[in-house]
Amino acid sequence: MLPTYLMLQKQILDQDVVFVDETSWRLMKKGGTRRWWVWALTDGRRAFFQLAPTRGQAAARELLQDYDGVVMADRYVVYEALEKERSRNGGQQTVLRLDDDTPLLLPTPDYDLAACWMHGRRGFVKAERHGEPDADTALDLIAELYAVEALAREQVADIVDPEQRQAALLDARRVLRGTRSRPVLQRLRAWLDQVVAVPTLPLDKAVRWLDNGWTQLIRFLDDPRIPLDNGLAERVIRGVVLGRKTYAGSRSEKGAQVAALFYSIVESCRLEGVDPRAFMNEAARRALLERDAAFLPEDFKRMLDANG
Repeated sequence: MLPTYLMLQKQILDQDVVFVDETSWRLMKKGGTRRWWVWALTDGRRAFFQLAPTRGQAAARELLQDYDGVVMADRYVVYEALEKERSRNGGQQTVLRLDDDTPLLLPTPDYDLAACWMHGRRGFVKAERHGEPDADTALDLIAELYAVEALAREQVADIVDPEQRQAALLDARRVLRGTRSRPVLQRLRAWLDQVVAVPTLPLDKAVRWLDNGWTQLIRFLDDPRIPLDNGLAERVIRGVVLGRKTYAGSRSEKGAQVAALFYSIVESCRLEGVDPRAFMNEAARRALLERDAAFLPEDFKRMLDANG
């Protein structure tokens, strides 16, 4: 199943917009428990999970490879650093010199980072619960942004063909974001510039989070392909979070790799709307006949549709 697993990553990285998230994982090896990390990558149709011993740039590079597009994420510092790396290197890939001076090209993505409004909103929810009334203004304005997105979806809800509906959705977003979302963001920006927040309290932290990520947060205005938030990745990684409460983690590095492979396949089947067990039976049968062949859930769905 390894070719299928790797093809899922490749197919996702071929898309214009991808979504990423990460969460902790427990590796229970001889000698003690270690914290590993699950990295999730999705385009909304496929999912790819990578289990790694680090939450740093090395793992993010492996996940994103040389991706050239838009990455929707939560402004985790690693994604911000990788976004700038090619610029710092004059547009070139990072080159590592080995002991014998042999050059090794490291995966160096070249993407634009779009920040998640869901994460931006959470800081103001916390401030409101803390009793800071000014947070209501930000929450109301962010709610208006989501209302515009809901209106765009309503306008295309009657279109049956998925491709036509998606094209119409992009057109609706383009118009509504220009006429409605932009003025909302102007009001939010004006509020951020004048609000007085007490340092160290939740409202101050929430305001600074929006301030520091403003460029990435408003990127959706000029690109209708970009949604407001990273909900796709958060929903994809939810099964991992729920699962680890039951079985804690993995007992070996190979077990972690197998877990990543099967999480990727099962979640991709869920997104495609096919039965994971039926898919894996067919994929395994094909792999025994041709070991290097990749067979994806979308291929299985086409096969089922063709057979009626």
